[in-house]
Amino acid sequence: MQEATAASSPEMNNLPTLAGQRRGSARRTKLLLSNFFLGVALIHILTFYWMAISAVRPPERSIADAVNFLPTSFTLQNFQTLLASNPYVQWYINSIILAVSFAALSVTVCTLAGYALALYKFRGREELFFAVLGSQMIPFYLVLVPLFLIIVRTGLINQYIGVILPIVAQPFGLFYMRQYIRGISRELIDAGRVDGASEYNIFGSIVLPLCKPGMSAIFILFSIDMWNSLIWPLIVMREEAKFPLSVGLAGMISTYRSLFGELIAGSLLATVPMILLFLIFQRQFLTGMSVTGVIVEK
Repeated sequence: MQEATAASSPEMNNLPTLAGQRRGSARRTKLLLSNFFLGVALIHILTFYWMAISAVRPPERSIADAVNFLPTSFTLQNFQTLLASNPYVQWYINSIILAVSFAALSVTVCTLAGYALALYKFRGREELFFAVLGSQMIPFYLVLVPLFLIIVRTGLINQYIGVILPIVAQPFGLFYMRQYIRGISRELIDAGRVDGASEYNIFGSIVLPLCKPGMSAIFILFSIDMWNSLIWPLIVMREEAKFPLSVGLAGMISTYRSLFGELIAGSLLATVPMILLFLIFQRQFLTGMSVTGVIVEK
């Protein structure tokens, strides 16, 4: 008995040392991650600051002072020229319509599909889910031509619905909402069924309120995705008056001209809605991205 105690005593003495090493390693990892994300945040802040001071410089100094991070002069000429020579306000309205409509419709489709795949059991459910999820790995450029032929034959060319409808079912959104809904306690849903609630009432009164953080998160992501989209709106839209901001601003750069000052001014104004969207819904966004449900189903 004494030999066993003597043999185990060195290991017991090493336990505080091992615990201290683990705590030190965790602190170092946390410090490195904090510094990394702080550096990424500073890069984005400096980029926005550079864009802001470049937008208020005279057009003739836009290129010459491009590497100067100190404000050299102040003028609103770039903004005035941008609004006077381009249908910028209309582009802005088009982008808002597309972003809000696409995000709302995609969230609705993904939530309904995620609810069905999470709570209903039917033949081929898992195969269908993995098939939809696997389509996420197909590059969008491979399906551009088939999608374009579809909207041409259905008469949706140069229409808002032609931009939104072919890409409204997002595999990532379906996967996210399925996993989120699977985290909701089955006891709540079973209690609703025992009380005589229909499936529509269960979805609308029990599941939907619990899914609001997750829906807010993907609503923001889908809004940003459509707001920054360039290739697909460029293919669908034909009239300049129906261009979103991304297409309109891209058209300001060509082989024979480069309206740098106006482009920076337009890009600066284009970032404002997405920043405001995140600031207003940041609590819901962070909650939706970090929480998978109320009670995890076992």
